[in-house]
Order: sequence, then structure tokens, then C-alpha cells
Amino acid sequence: MQPVEPGIFRYRSRGKTCYCVRVSRFGHDHKRQGFPSLELARAYQKKVELRKVLARHLPEQMDVPFSEAVALFWQAFKAQGRVDAVRPQGIITTHLLPAFGRRPLHQLTAQDGLAYVLTRQRAGAAAGTIRREWQVLMRILNLAVRYDLLPKNRLAAVDVPPGHRRERVATRDELSRLHAVAAPELWRIVMVALRTGLRQAPLLFLEGRRVHDRADGPWLQFGAATSPTKRLPPHTPLCPSAWSALLGQAATVSRGRCFPRWQHARAFKRAWADTCALAGIEDLHFHDLRHTFATWLQDLGVDYEVRQALLGHQMPGMTARYSHGGPGWQAKLREAVGRLEQAVRLPDWRQAGRSRPNPTRSLAGRFRPFSARVLG
Repeated sequence: MQPVEPGIFRYRSRGKTCYCVRVSRFGHDHKRQGFPSLELARAYQKKVELRKVLARHLPEQMDVPFSEAVALFWQAFKAQGRVDAVRPQGIITTHLLPAFGRRPLHQLTAQDGLAYVLTRQRAGAAAGTIRREWQVLMRILNLAVRYDLLPKNRLAAVDVPPGHRRERVATRDELSRLHAVAAPELWRIVMVALRTGLRQAPLLFLEGRRVHDRADGPWLQFGAATSPTKRLPPHTPLCPSAWSALLGQAATVSRGRCFPRWQHARAFKRAWADTCALAGIEDLHFHDLRHTFATWLQDLGVDYEVRQALLGHQMPGMTARYSHGGPGWQAKLREAVGRLEQAVRLPDWRQAGRSRPNPTRSLAGRFRPFSARVLG
């Protein structure tokens, strides 16, 4: 590169003359290339200098805290119509805000991000957990860059620990033991998970307004996917056993939550872990039921595209843009869940927990009347 003016350099690219501008922002040197003319390079340089002057007169704009970026994140979250707020809410409240909440955005460096990862590792967090927390942090910082609250996301350079892919599938024997000790309310949500393949968060906070009764039976309708990773299927057919589990004791599904017993994901996670321990089942996550659902469909020979649609996975290429479903496609989805219900019978939720220990019954002998203990 050949210097032309202070901060402006000339170079050749693909046989053409281009200009590069080097500026200092937030204490770091930045380089902007690709200006086709010297006039455009000068205009960009003046624009950056003007911003620096304004920053000196308005220092409060340079000290935007991380918490303000979080507020922006939730505004964008609501504007996108997303419903999967349980996990990011827990991550932000429990981990990100205590670590970065009062820090100005422009002071966050890659070293801060590395320190966060090491702190979480020392706390015993799994690699997959750290990656999920990091994904939320990246969404917040990238959004701050997009809305001019931050010049650059410097934490993007941090390497996070790679997560391993689980291949755990629940066996028939494990499901039988789980049914024997599970509370009916918990087995209801297990049945719906094994019949729909839905993830824990959208299933746990599923509302009755998502249920739509059609000519061929009930469907769950989530609308268009708004998350690039944790997608929900727009339309999910409910087989009779899933519909019965979703209703529970009610005659009709209510507009509110279908499983209101657990107010947050942690309470359900504790109930799931206790039930698995009671059944003698090790290393079975609730998300593994989604793997089980997909494996059962594969064993039945269900087409890949149908399995992909039921799981909510994004179709590759341009195919997704030109695929909008229809009666024939919905009939295929309905047929797939119907075949699964016929091939894999699940015990009824009303019979769940028959082998569950009864603490009252087990302690009855300890509190017999005194006369009965003496005389008999």
C-alpha cells in the first residue's frame, strides 16, 4: 500500500486502484478497504472524525452498559414473535448479567470472554451448557453492533469448548420403568414428547391456544419459525394418545398452559431427575425423548423429509422457500404419527405411578397405637 494522505493509502486490487482508510476508534486501530475513489475515502475519514468529536462532547453515548444491550435483545426478541424465552431468560439472569451487566460495551474484550469461559468451567458447567450461554451472549453483542451501540464484537474471537453430540435413546424397558414410578402429570408430558418430538421448553409452556381442531383431528400450530437454530414445526399433528395426554382430566383443552404444575424449567428438571433416579435410569435427559421419537420414525421407514418437518428442522437450499405444505403434505404428517402410535404402544398416563413408593404407607407401621404395639 502506498500512502496518499495521512490515514489514507492506495493499492491495486484486480487491476483496479482502490483506497484504504485507517482510523483509531475506541483505542484500537481499524482498517476499512475497498473505496473506489479518493473522494469516498476522504468522506469516510471525515465521518469517523466527526463521530469522535461527538463522542468527546457526549461521553455518555460511549458508556452504554451491557444491560442496555440486553434490553435491546428482548425488544428484538418480542418483535420477532419468538416464544422460546425460557432458556435465554435463565442464561441472561443467572450468568450474563452478573458477569457483564454493569460493564460498558466498548470495554468488553476477548480476554473478558475467555475469563467468563474459564470461570464457568471451574464451576463445573458442561461444554454444551457453556456453548448455549455463549450463543446468547453473541446474539446480544452482535445486535449491539447492528444497532450502533458497539463498533465491533471483540468477544467473537474467543474459542469456546466444543460440545459433544448425544446419541442417547430411551429403551422400551426404561420407559416401562419410568411409567411405573412417574407421577401421572409427568407421564403426560412424556407421552406428548414421544408422540410429537417437541423440545422441553416449548412443550413445558405449551398453551391451549396452540391447539387447532381440524377435519382430520387436532393439530399444534406454532406459526413460522423465528429461530435459526431451535426451530419449531409450524404444524404438528396430534395422535389420539397425545391428544388424551394433552387434555388430562379436562374435557376440553384450556387457553392457558397445558402443564401448569411446573412454573419454571428448573422445577421440571428436578422432577425429571428424581423420577429417573427412582426408576434406576442413568444419563437420560428429557431431550433424549426427542432423539427417541426421531429414531422410532426412522425405524418405521418414514421419509426423511417427513421426519425433518415433524422435528422442525430447516430444509436445505431453496427448497424450503418453495415448500408451503398443503392437504397432501399434511396427510403424510398425520400418517407418520399414526403409524408410530400403532407400532409403539405407550402405557396410559392414568395408570402411571402404580409402583411409586407411598411414604404414608411405608411409615404406617411406625405410628401404630401404643396398645396395638403392646398387645400385638
